[in-house]
Amino acid sequence: MLDATRRAQHMPAPILYDDIVDQPTFEAFINGTQFPTPQQIMAFTARLKQNEAPLVFTHTDPISKNRLVNQTIARLLKAGDWVGANEFLQTLASDSRAASQNQAYALYRAISVYLTGDATAARALLENSLTQSATSLNLKYLSQATLAYIAANSGRKFVATRYRHYLLQTLQKPARELDVGAVYLLLALADVVFDQTAPALQLIQTGISIATASHQSVVAWRLIDLWAQLLLPDATSASAARRLGRYLNDSIVELSVKFKPLPRPSDQEIPSDKRVIQRQKNKPAVKPAVITDPIAHQEKIAQTMKLMAKVRAKTKPPVEE
Repeated sequence: MLDATRRAQHMPAPILYDDIVDQPTFEAFINGTQFPTPQQIMAFTARLKQNEAPLVFTHTDPISKNRLVNQTIARLLKAGDWVGANEFLQTLASDSRAASQNQAYALYRAISVYLTGDATAARALLENSLTQSATSLNLKYLSQATLAYIAANSGRKFVATRYRHYLLQTLQKPARELDVGAVYLLLALADVVFDQTAPALQLIQTGISIATASHQSVVAWRLIDLWAQLLLPDATSASAARRLGRYLNDSIVELSVKFKPLPRPSDQEIPSDKRVIQRQKNKPAVKPAVITDPIAHQEKIAQTMKLMAKVRAKTKPPVEE
């Protein structure tokens, strides 16, 4: 890296994202209709690394910037390119922008490092972020929950349990701006690693209530999906997957969650001898309830959860169609 003097004298021209892709493609990224290709991502990160230029966008909307960055990270992780994600995040974390934003990218980087198989380096990055004064309270909670998840997958049950107890005691009265649903999701996944299904289900139910009240749709979807997988162990089969889709839709209506319904299987995805009658196909959409009393709403959700758990406990596992 260049020192401060040389950087001031020989600062290269910022690399604009428009140098890599054209305007229509950029808009497709922002709208979520198209992700950058691996070639575009690698070309972009290679030029950043070669020229030591800061990450600059020609579009000034900060939301658009973050969405594009997050979609780029998601594309790399989904493709299994953990090394590429790590390099991209390392570039972002070293950028001269707000310290809190750098810490967020540092958290992403720690996750990508863990996915490469280096749990020790990931723990070091997360523990280092906890010591930084610029790290927000929200990122500290997420980092600790991630450490609990990594510890569980490494067989360090004592460490995972210690983080679990601390976070659950600290988050008894969560603030709306905190990503508490994501914390509960990570802790539930850690419980699943140790085959602790009952505590995991309890965490999932609490996390769903918090995530839905805070309108954290993505996290709530993840929690509901994990909840259903634990309750329906045969969800890997085709017929069980279709029943799971109907079950999730019904659960979402009862919880008054503002989500898009799960996609129904098309005729091509269903064998001709196992056509499923879409009985609710023409049924009008149910409008979500307006939450006027959050406390009463959460109590109602908890009662619904208990009732559904009792009904499911008395119901035999579904028979393969």
